[in-house]
Amino acid sequence: MYLYFLPTLNQTPLSDASQAKGDVAGDGSSEADEVQIPIPTADGGVEHTNARFLPASVWLRLAQEGRIILFPPQFFLLHQVAQHFDRLPSPTAYASLSREPVPREELESRRKRLLEFVKSGTPPWTEMCISPSVQPPRGGKRREDGRVVLGLHRPGPELEAMRGGGGGRKREGVREECVLVDFKKEGPRRLEVVSRAEAMGNKEGSKL
Repeated sequence: MYLYFLPTLNQTPLSDASQAKGDVAGDGSSEADEVQIPIPTADGGVEHTNARFLPASVWLRLAQEGRIILFPPQFFLLHQVAQHFDRLPSPTAYASLSREPVPREELESRRKRLLEFVKSGTPPWTEMCISPSVQPPRGGKRREDGRVVLGLHRPGPELEAMRGGGGGRKREGVREECVLVDFKKEGPRRLEVVSRAEAMGNKEGSKL
C-alpha cells in the first residue's frame, strides 16, 4: 500500500496550464511547471471505472450497506485511515461523518497524524506484512452471525518459508485486530473490523 497526498494548496492557477508553460518558456524557470496538478474529471463512462473522491468512512459505509464491493484488505486499510482522517465518535461509526468542509490547516494536521501512525507500532506499520487467513471456529462452532474470522497476524507463506529457511528477517502482521466477513457469490459482504478478543468470542483474547 502507498500513501499519496494531493497538494492542499497550489500557487499556480489550475485552469490555465498552457499559460503556465508559456511562462516557463519565457523565463527559463521550471518551478511553475512542477506545481501543475491535474483536476480529476469523469470521462462519461468511457473507461471501465471513473475516479470518485470520497472520505474513507463513506467508502466503508457503502461497503457495509452492500452498495459497493470492498475486499477485506481494502476495508481494513480504509478503516485505519478513517481513524485519523475522519472525526468519528467511535471507531466504526462511519455513518456519523460530518458533512462540514475541513479547513486546510486541519486537513494538514490529520495527514501528519496519519503519517505518524504508519511509523508507529511493533513492528511499524510501514514494515508489516499482512496475509489474511481464515481462523478456525472457537470450540468447533461457527459464529452465530455466520461470518468468517480473518486473522491478520501472518505475513504469508512465502515470507514464512524464507524465515524458516534462515533467510531474511521475521515479518509480522497485526495481532490486535481481525476482520469479520460474509463471503457471498457476488463478493465479500458484512465486513467489520473488530478486536481479536471480540472476534474469537473471548474477553481475555485468544492466541491465533
